[in-house]
Amino acid sequence: MASCADKNKLIAKAWVIDLNAGKAEAENKEKSVLDKIGDIGKGLAENLVLFEFKPDGTFRAGGKMIGADAGKWKIEGNQVKILDGEGKEVSAMNIVKLTEEQLVLSKEGEEKKIYLKPKK
Repeated sequence: MASCADKNKLIAKAWVIDLNAGKAEAENKEKSVLDKIGDIGKGLAENLVLFEFKPDGTFRAGGKMIGADAGKWKIEGNQVKILDGEGKEVSAMNIVKLTEEQLVLSKEGEEKKIYLKPKK
C-alpha cells in the first residue's frame, strides 16, 4: 500500500471524467449511459468536468461551462476528503485505485464508481 505522501503526489493534478474506463462494468447491465450519448457526447462530458487537487492542498471542481468550487483536500487513510474554506469536511470518497494514469473513487456504501484520468 502506498503511503499518504505517495498518494498526495499521485493525486495532485487536474483530473477529468474517463467514461471509457467504466464501460466494461456497464456492459453487463442494460444499455449504458455511454451507449446512449455516443462518442461525441463522451468527448464533451469528459472535457466538461474537472477535479483539480493542487499540490498546496487546495481543490477546485468545475469545468469550462460551470463555475469552480474552491476548497481544500486531504488524504486520510484510503479516503480523499474535500473541505470547505473553513476546514469543515464537505465530502469523503474512498480511493479505489490511484496511479499516475487513473483515479477511481467511490462513495461509502455505493456500488458505482467515478473513473478519472489526468487532464491532457
